[in-house]
Amino acid sequence: MNTETKKALLGFGLGLALFVVIVKVFGKKGEPGIDQPPITQANINLAADTYRLALQEGESPDKLLEINNMLAKEYGLRVSSIDRVKLTVADLSGKEVKTFES
Repeated sequence: MNTETKKALLGFGLGLALFVVIVKVFGKKGEPGIDQPPITQANINLAADTYRLALQEGESPDKLLEINNMLAKEYGLRVSSIDRVKLTVADLSGKEVKTFES
């Protein structure tokens, strides 16, 4: 290797290192997430009623999952069922918000 090639490789390496440092320092601080809507009593009751109605109608597990995904997107809530008797409403982090028993 001649001197010019060494200098070019050194310059390229330093430029790459500088680029990585700049990206880490000034890059995105976090992934832009979905703005979670405020959790209100009305939204909790609506989510539970929607899920309960789907259970009573005998919807398939795939349809219940689709309903849950819609509730998560629209209201920031997920609903789970234990033996189709007890419904648990939780926020997207998994924290239980309210439990309903039929």
